[in-house]
Amino acid sequence: MANTTDEKVRVGLVMPKSLRDNAKKLAESKGLDMSSLVRLILIEELKKNK
Repeated sequence: MANTTDEKVRVGLVMPKSLRDNAKKLAESKGLDMSSLVRLILIEELKKNK
């Protein structure tokens, strides 16, 4: 799915502060930062739809 040689692009998200705070807590509980958690979830969802 994700190829480490692909060009990297920056993506911004707008969300309620409470959602961001909860996502940060979830990421930290898994030993991740929020960006890594978002990437992980996106990759998992994309794999489901293949």
